[in-house]
Amino acid sequence: MNARVPADGQPVAQFPIDDIVLGRSFRRELGDLSDLTASIQTLGLLCPIVITSDGVLISGRRRLEAMRQLGHATVPVWIASEVSDKLRTLLAIQDDNLLHKHFTPYQPKAGEEYMSNKQLAHFRKILEAVKKELSEDIDRTVHTMQDEATVFADPNDRASQETDMAIELRNRDRERKLIKKIDETLGRIESGDYGFCDKCGVEIGIKRLEARPTATLCIDCKTLDELKEKQMAK
Repeated sequence: MNARVPADGQPVAQFPIDDIVLGRSFRRELGDLSDLTASIQTLGLLCPIVITSDGVLISGRRRLEAMRQLGHATVPVWIASEVSDKLRTLLAIQDDNLLHKHFTPYQPKAGEEYMSNKQLAHFRKILEAVKKELSEDIDRTVHTMQDEATVFADPNDRASQETDMAIELRNRDRERKLIKKIDETLGRIESGDYGFCDKCGVEIGIKRLEARPTATLCIDCKTLDELKEKQMAK
């Protein structure tokens, strides 16, 4: 039975994976999902899947498949209605390219000190590469919105354009916040605090940092924080 999709803007705690329809924009070859599934197992799904009001996938193809491989029957989603075909395609491409950077996992040598100069250089390179692409995406969005600042006479076209711009601006705002966090993380590398938990001081771990380079808490402290937040929300 198909799930009922709520009105636009209403959060959905969980949505049946099998009821999500793939659009034509998404590639079928998803590459190696092992790092993504490991990250979801450790940290949970950090970014919800985005679907239309009729259940068509807009963004999150790899995350959706990773959740399926992990045996989940449902997945957190965000509903967006009146999304144009153009923006849907752009979001699909962004989802493939932005969230899953390909880099060679760091292999420490026997006896190598944790957070050695080579390890710090590895993470600095990852952070700077992500920051560079985020900055370029923000610049492209500004130019695109200036180029497409056309006032449509038709109310439906105008509503679709405004929805597209609203989603793009929301994405760019999130990216600006991420750039700020990356700058803070680069500062931790310079100060010698990177790679160690802010709460208990233990090593965060190379694999966790590669899954989330801006992490400031070890997995135990992060899990404890999330449990406290859930208890307070009840």
